[in-house]
This record gives sequence, C-alpha cells and structure tokens, in this order.
Amino acid sequence: MEPSQALASAKLDSAAEEAARTLSVEALRIFMLDGVPYLEGTVPSFRNKKAAAEIVSRLTGATHVVNRLRVAPREELNDRTIHEGLQALNSLAVANAAEPAPSPQPEEAHVLAS
Repeated sequence: MEPSQALASAKLDSAAEEAARTLSVEALRIFMLDGVPYLEGTVPSFRNKKAAAEIVSRLTGATHVVNRLRVAPREELNDRTIHEGLQALNSLAVANAAEPAPSPQPEEAHVLAS
C-alpha cells in the first residue's frame, strides 16, 4: 500500500470510529471511490445521517460525501402511538383556536394635498 493510500485509509478508519462513537451507530461503512467518501449503513435519525457526513467530510478533508445512510428510528411507531400523537396535536390546535384573535388596528391614512 502506498503511503498516500495508507494515510487515506487511516483517515477513513478514524472518521468511521468517531462517527460511530459520536452518533451511537453500530453498523457504519465508509469507503473511498475516486477520492470521494461514501457512507452506508443505518442511523436512527436524519440528524445522525447529516452529522455522520459532516464528521467524515471534516476528518477526510473531502468537499463532497456520498451519503447513502438509511434512517430507521430505533423506536417502532405503531398505530396507537401515532393516534395518541395526533390527538395531542388536535387538542393543542383546538385550544389555540378557542383564544380570541387580537382585533386588527386601523391603519393611519395619509392624504396628500394638491
């Protein structure tokens, strides 16, 4: 392996370790293709997906990262959870709608004399 390839490989290893540790990700694959880092694996949120790309970009010096990470939340959403969330939002909307809106203030009229 050439020294430049060894350095690039070490940077990738470092980026993968930091991203996995920082983002609590277990399965993260990073590889280079034509000098561009590629990310593959699964993360629990879009925020983690974006952060992983930023970490890899910073540690490798790459200006472009191909981010193929898949977002799969750790918490499984079921119909009941979604229904309860929608009910809470609906209750909040109804409560806000019950409050009277402030009455509009008349605007000042400006008349130009001729």
